Amino acid sequence: MEQIGRYRVERRIGAGSFATVWLATAPSTGRAVAVKVLAENWTDDTDVRHRFLNEARIMRGIQNPRVVGVHDIGTHGQQPYFVMDYCDAGSLQKVRSTSMHPGAKLRLCADACRAVAVLHSHHVVHRDVTPSNLLLHKGSGNHLEVRLADLGVAKDLRERAGQTMAAGTPAFMAPEQARGDASIGPHCDVYSLAAMTYTVLSSRVPFPRQTMLQLVQRPEHVRPGPIAESIGAPAELDSLLNAGLSIDPQNRPPDATTLADALDAMATQMGTPAGPVPASARTTRPHRSEITPVVPLRRDRLAGLLDSPPSPTAPPAQAAGSGWSTSPQAGTMHAAPPGSRGPAALRPSEFTEAAFLPSAPVPAQGPEQTVAPTTGSAPSGWELTPDASTSGREPFPRWLIILWASIGGLTLLAIVLAIYIAVTQ
Repeated sequence: MEQIGRYRVERRIGAGSFATVWLATAPSTGRAVAVKVLAENWTDDTDVRHRFLNEARIMRGIQNPRVVGVHDIGTHGQQPYFVMDYCDAGSLQKVRSTSMHPGAKLRLCADACRAVAVLHSHHVVHRDVTPSNLLLHKGSGNHLEVRLADLGVAKDLRERAGQTMAAGTPAFMAPEQARGDASIGPHCDVYSLAAMTYTVLSSRVPFPRQTMLQLVQRPEHVRPGPIAESIGAPAELDSLLNAGLSIDPQNRPPDATTLADALDAMATQMGTPAGPVPASARTTRPHRSEITPVVPLRRDRLAGLLDSPPSPTAPPAQAAGSGWSTSPQAGTMHAAPPGSRGPAALRPSEFTEAAFLPSAPVPAQGPEQTVAPTTGSAPSGWELTPDASTSGREPFPRWLIILWASIGGLTLLAIVLAIYIAVTQ
């Protein structure tokens, strides 16, 4: 493919179940753009085509540097396409497996939360927040900018409410979203942001090998393994992420901005400068000889750090209706005690193991999968496709291992029998 509309194609930079993304050049400006084209085999599917164009419409209606912008919409033959900003520094999926300082990763995750908050301010829920859908761009001053992309399953909350189809990536999907509840809202994306943050910091998903059924039926007491000590972060990080990954939306931070503020406060405690993360921050795996032990921060120093005054650019306090509220003090959140009407101040330094969820063992790591609505022949109306952020391989099915073992045993028996016959004759 050399030309899409008036855009000269350079190379393919991504492909999924429904669309392909090409790097192209805009003829009028000569700048690099990304062109997303609906797959040819889906052009006659009314539902898929509608969702594809709806993604372009939503993105074009949000004029904000934290969300990938759409500049043009057209048709190439029978295939609709739209032209987007080209982000030239990869995604948070790349960051998760690098030796970038954990404090810098926290800053990027906080920026990701604020990008999702922009979407929420436009009454849109993303429903598929993953490291792969949070792109990085080298902005002014050679700093990394996080931009939200891939709104293919986004939901406009101003449209007709009611039961909705479950869509997204199970490893990052809130339980109520997996059930297709009518209560889909920003709290679903807050859960996904907590799962995304956990993944970027630890290089593993919080609940590995999670099927849709396991996701829906996960008990409240099951939580991911702690990661704060291993990355030298405040211990309160574990409690914050556990809250974000709570089964009950009422136990989660009330919005993406509150989560962003808490992550930024912890990055500050780790000595990471405030502001954008430099593009020069290391994003390659270290050699084994370069790895040094991480010394956790002392608890007696955390209280003083958390009591520091807020920055002049900190957002104003805002009310929250889910038992949480923001506070003018940096790093301070509020959680209403059970049975109370007013919120009680709860700083990150006061997060304890008992404050949220009891501990449980962590299962072995496994791959992530993307759930995509399809009109194919699957009885359930869904197909599971490997997500681009998959970090492992699915083990061989047990029946296949048994079959191979049986064939191997029969083959060995046949060889022994043939040797026995040859010797006895």
